[in-house]
Amino acid sequence: MAAVQLHGQESDDYIASLRTQLPTGCEIWKAQAIKDVLPTPVNGVDRHLYDTHSDTQAGGTGKAFDWSVLEDATTPFMLAGGLNPDNIKDALFKGALGLDLNSGVEESAGKKCPNKLHNAFTSIRNY
Repeated sequence: MAAVQLHGQESDDYIASLRTQLPTGCEIWKAQAIKDVLPTPVNGVDRHLYDTHSDTQAGGTGKAFDWSVLEDATTPFMLAGGLNPDNIKDALFKGALGLDLNSGVEESAGKKCPNKLHNAFTSIRNY
């Protein structure tokens, strides 16, 4: 196992306890929703996954947040929310160490589009 990704309201104590139970080298990633500002980094995690905040659903909104807030990032991060073949290079330019692709590479809900996936990965390889 290379990483675990947390999506709840985990306490610092929970994260510290979890770390002791994971194999050596396994990272802890924390998903955090962004509305207008970058959230406070969570202690004890190796990487943050920043996604677009929504009052009605957790992830898969197809909408990007204002990536200018990433200029204040002080910890390693990944991006989710509204990523598609047209904006992947911009996301990487902001310093994202990883990208969580979902609805931006679908042709319909839950069905990935081979052409969009090809274009997305071509953009990543050519970055």
